[in-house]
Amino acid sequence: MTVPARVPGPQLSGPLPAGPDIEAAAVVVGSGFGGSVAAARLAAHLGAGVLVLERGREIPLGGFPETGAEVAAQVRTATNPLGLFDVLLGPDLDVLTACTLGGGSQIYAGVTVPPADGVFARREDGRRIWPRTVGGGVLEQHYDTVRAMLLVEPWLDASDVARGGSATPAPLLGGSPARQDAIDPGASTRVDAFGLTAAQRPALAKADPVRAWARRHAGVAYRPPLAISLTAPPDHGSGGPGGPGDLAPAAQRPLCIHCGCCVTGCNIGAKNTLTSTYLAEAGAAGARIVCAAEVIRIRPGTRRRWLLDVVDVSRPGRESARRVHAELVVVAAGAIRSTELLLRSAAELAFSPALGTRISANGDAWILSYDGRQRLDAAPVGQVRPGPTITISAEAGDPDAGALLVQDGAFPASTIPLASRGMALVSGRPGAAARRRRAVAALTHSQVWLAMGLDSARGTATLDRRGRVRVSWPGLAEEPVMRRARAALADLARIDGGRPVVPPRRWRGGHTPCTVHALGGCPMAEDVEHGVVDAAGRVHRPGGGVHAGLYVLDGSICPTALGANPSLTIAALAERAMQEIVTADLRALAPASAVT
Repeated sequence: MTVPARVPGPQLSGPLPAGPDIEAAAVVVGSGFGGSVAAARLAAHLGAGVLVLERGREIPLGGFPETGAEVAAQVRTATNPLGLFDVLLGPDLDVLTACTLGGGSQIYAGVTVPPADGVFARREDGRRIWPRTVGGGVLEQHYDTVRAMLLVEPWLDASDVARGGSATPAPLLGGSPARQDAIDPGASTRVDAFGLTAAQRPALAKADPVRAWARRHAGVAYRPPLAISLTAPPDHGSGGPGGPGDLAPAAQRPLCIHCGCCVTGCNIGAKNTLTSTYLAEAGAAGARIVCAAEVIRIRPGTRRRWLLDVVDVSRPGRESARRVHAELVVVAAGAIRSTELLLRSAAELAFSPALGTRISANGDAWILSYDGRQRLDAAPVGQVRPGPTITISAEAGDPDAGALLVQDGAFPASTIPLASRGMALVSGRPGAAARRRRAVAALTHSQVWLAMGLDSARGTATLDRRGRVRVSWPGLAEEPVMRRARAALADLARIDGGRPVVPPRRWRGGHTPCTVHALGGCPMAEDVEHGVVDAAGRVHRPGGGVHAGLYVLDGSICPTALGANPSLTIAALAERAMQEIVTADLRALAPASAVT
């Protein structure tokens, strides 16, 4: 097989300007889905007046971890503040987020699906939780914008052609360059990195148990759109897979080689991350992007509306403090870190009493099935190519009352040594663990299964004595949705005869849930009593009105679980908010000037 060569893209980030004081028209704190959308839309109007501050580092193409040792070395700690994987451990909930330019887009599976419309209509104590101006119908145009920017397309193979009909619901395909191919896979002429069309592409067995689970529970299975360059038209160019062709410039990158390593970072460059889409657009418009710059607090300014205390974390133990003056600030550091930043800033700024509330784990649950009857090939062992990490979704239950969403997964190459032996040990097979070849062979009959649902969003975030965030949520593991998710995943594992293996993190004898989709902490609402921000991300003032020029635009503003992979919704909410902010709020902003 011929695979695409790695073609490094231009570096997006640079150093902070010299001097202790820095001036900017607008500052975006964080570079995940909300921050990247804000950066691109602000830069289109303010150009070089936009400064993006990211506490992580920019990882070049080919720089993501590929071995277990490299993954371990990328865990963020006090002495390794530029580590890729930011892990927050707690007695009630563990949270994994990304610490890098491009945020979670660098280590997510690329799934872009919206929540059920009923999510936005949820009520609590007789009150509608989401603002009335937010809903699926309102967001639909913004979903399409995001999908077009991320060039989404679903995985398709011979099994989809054989089944006939659309592989993906048409409403999920707005903006996709492969929309018609998903509607009629048998007629698709788009080719992958190996020159194969959908009809020629071998079926991935790891989708079979998900389809069987959907049939068993009267649900529906479908191929979710992925922000990955999976295919291209057959005349994509003569330079081999991923060569230049007739796609948009953002898509002129190598095609996916089906290695299954999406969640440890794509070293091929096929994943349409924020660094290759929104942030690239922001940089092209003149925005200054700076890494290793952590914002410690936000205060009322004297030179401009806002003053940000910023620390250069590139040299642990020798951090240097800087001051950034700005008229407009968008906080978008992620649900946990944005909440932490506002909690730190609360000594000098008045916020809603809802700050730190409505933390959600998005109903996340996962399980491993070990050594089942069928060869699922979810691990890149030998010549096996498991495809993208996630290739299929299934939903069962009332979507407005708490349906479960389940998805397949894959074992990245870096996890194979640990996963193969660790699963054998946990499954009570020390003999298999001692024989490497037997343990790896069993891994080809094993699988990762994922689930999401609607939890109660009753987590709370506070600061400890050192000013670091901690999340509390007693009883989370026993919430009905978590019990249903664990039961569904165990059922999914048993469909293939695999032995269910629950992740081993435990606290005081009970299972501690882990989420990669933390939401809430700065929830939106129509009033200051129930929400930190309004529907456009403007920060409420307890005395009435809003803090002029201060916004929060990331997963922290979601006041409920979404029950689906949240990236599309976060980006769409930011697109909607920026449309309103650009129309109304930028009129009061000083003329754009370069960051100085």
